[in-house]
Amino acid sequence: MKVGLGKKAKNTPIDILIYQNMNVQVYRQRMAMQEIDFTNIIRLMKEYNKDKEPRNKLRLPAILMKAIAIAYDYEDENGYKPYRRFSGYVSSLPWGGSWESDTIDISMIIVREIAGEKDQSCPIVFNELEKHNVLELSRKIWDMINLPEDEIDQIRFLKKMASLPPIIVYFLLKLTKIPWIRARVMAPTSLAVIARDVKWFQGEHTSYFGLPAIDKRTNKAHLEWTYDHRLGMGKDIAGFFALLKNILESGEFLREEIEGYSSKKC
Repeated sequence: MKVGLGKKAKNTPIDILIYQNMNVQVYRQRMAMQEIDFTNIIRLMKEYNKDKEPRNKLRLPAILMKAIAIAYDYEDENGYKPYRRFSGYVSSLPWGGSWESDTIDISMIIVREIAGEKDQSCPIVFNELEKHNVLELSRKIWDMINLPEDEIDQIRFLKKMASLPPIIVYFLLKLTKIPWIRARVMAPTSLAVIARDVKWFQGEHTSYFGLPAIDKRTNKAHLEWTYDHRLGMGKDIAGFFALLKNILESGEFLREEIEGYSSKKC
């Protein structure tokens, strides 16, 4: 599977000047929060999941990951993808700018038993989300939680890393600050779906999405996005979040994927 850095994001001389200032001032993290109405998503989930076996049910984290991937990969009327850069990485150098990721990859924490310890938090990377449908992603999430741990490559790797002396792990993690190494070992985007109504939580990835519990009365929740400002300027940031809101509230992509999957089975 091809992974790694994609093409260098386009930065104007003014962009680079602003990025240099951000590096000098150190404070680069920004956060946005948007209320999302999940009424259509919840309706489609209930309709599809009725009488389905657990492994075959739609799962909200899979829907969120796919919606984010669609927004990242949006193409305008000129054939330009203005939000693809949000899928990527930034350089530690003040003039380094940012890169798109070669594929759209998102990590998510699952909780399961590992090595005899219950309720272990385990980061799992879901690769090439632009190529997979929501039903495939939903089954993969089920597998990551329920399959024997030694059948899952990513969990075996985590167990090996955890068995190394801490000093070695420290220096290995330092290497992940280098963009072309980081792009091969971790996803630039992270997603967290919280069971309770928790707000204002943040992550350490280049782009981090968090969703607290959806209000059962209104079907609404506040989706949080914490991002590195060096990925793009305000005009694109606002446009991206507005697009993601529209994708989730319409639910059209989910309906199309369900119908497409059902027609393939016939």
